[in-house]
Amino acid sequence: MSADVVAIEMVQAAVEAAVQQNQRDEAPPQQREEEGVEPQIAVQAAEPTAPMPTSGAELGVPMEGDTPSLRTIKGTDIPVLVFLNSGSGGRQGGRLLARFEQWVGKEQVYDLGQVKSGGAKPEAILQKFAHVKNLRVVACGGDGTCCWILSAMDKVPACRVPVGTMPLGTGNDLSRALGWGPGFTRAMGKESWLQLVGRAQPTPLDRWSCMVSLPGGRMPPTFTATGEGSAQSGVFCNYLGIGIEAASLNAFHEAREANPKVFNGRIKNQVKMGLLGVGKSGLCPLFCGSAPQLAPRLSVQFRRRESTEWEELALPSRLKTVILVNIPSHAAGRNLWGKHSSRGATPQSFSDGVLEMTGFHSAGHFGCYLALSQPGSLLGCSRQTGSTRLAQVAELKIELKEPLHMQMDGEPWLQPQSTVHISHSVASMMLQASAMGCVQCGGTVHPWRGTCMVLSHGPTLVSLPPRPCHLALAA
Repeated sequence: MSADVVAIEMVQAAVEAAVQQNQRDEAPPQQREEEGVEPQIAVQAAEPTAPMPTSGAELGVPMEGDTPSLRTIKGTDIPVLVFLNSGSGGRQGGRLLARFEQWVGKEQVYDLGQVKSGGAKPEAILQKFAHVKNLRVVACGGDGTCCWILSAMDKVPACRVPVGTMPLGTGNDLSRALGWGPGFTRAMGKESWLQLVGRAQPTPLDRWSCMVSLPGGRMPPTFTATGEGSAQSGVFCNYLGIGIEAASLNAFHEAREANPKVFNGRIKNQVKMGLLGVGKSGLCPLFCGSAPQLAPRLSVQFRRRESTEWEELALPSRLKTVILVNIPSHAAGRNLWGKHSSRGATPQSFSDGVLEMTGFHSAGHFGCYLALSQPGSLLGCSRQTGSTRLAQVAELKIELKEPLHMQMDGEPWLQPQSTVHISHSVASMMLQASAMGCVQCGGTVHPWRGTCMVLSHGPTLVSLPPRPCHLALAA
């Protein structure tokens, strides 16, 4: 058989096979099933789709439920969730609320002032956005606002995201310690400030548990029942104090709650806090009485880090204030522990699992610390600025033998006779702002300033390694 004949037969066989396949395709499905041929599923041509998004803002963030996609920080793929206390910062809170809604959308900005009127609590909002990738949270308000957000995050185990701060409070010590500055500046009112949030480095912050066996009448909002009798437990980030400092803060808070409209400025509030505290400090014993000495009224036991043994702490006989500090900023930027190490003391850190315990002998001693510590920091003085160092502790037990004023992160109350147990609770992730370098003159630009500190011009920025800023702490 020739090759031509073979080729012709192959073509005829292919044609017959094509005709049979065409007849099967045109037959009804039932007949095709009888013939042992599976029905073919018709594939419709796909409709033309929109071009795929490329930027983070266009792409959005996948979320659970019906939650809309989040808008990201301009120029990044980092979404941000903003909690703002509209009652903080005088008139700035309300203005910033509108600006943030314009920058990131109303769905990502929540006014904490609405909680008292029945609005959603922070933990409910965090639960809603718990599974968002690369999410960062900004807490706009005082230190109390930031600690409120961290406590709410503890109730949502699935949400462990870093938190940055915008200082709108009176002291703003946590904001100072993390490099975000002493207070609100014009630079924070611009959308470019959010880019600093995107560049900030996550860093752990120790948070401490304070459990009291018998709570007082008005406890800070972070305290909750432990289930062990009447005991309650709260968490603090910055400091805890007992004595005349707490009594002065209590007088200030009572006056502000009675007439909140009068307390509408950061500097004004600091002055009024000092004036109202005079009556509780013992400076005028003839008219206001003397401040109580703590040694006969307190019994203190502590445990050092990497040790299981408890030690008794002998308090100085004239001690009238005890303060436990976790961060290198106290009373609006003063460094209570100091940077100088002596007698076996180690430099302070807010992520080492250690609290620094200091004290003051009198109101005059405390007043000198308030008056002289900031000028010393501005001049670059690294030594301790007047407080009496007592110990560095990892755990503490305090027995109050009579009622005394206490304060925790600036929230004061009168604590009745009870036992106070302080221990490490958890380390939360915070955003630590890093200084930027000006390529025009080599100067340093801090996140809370809008211009270069050398020439006061609008700089071109480059990233610098994160480092502590003593000017931010002292401002």
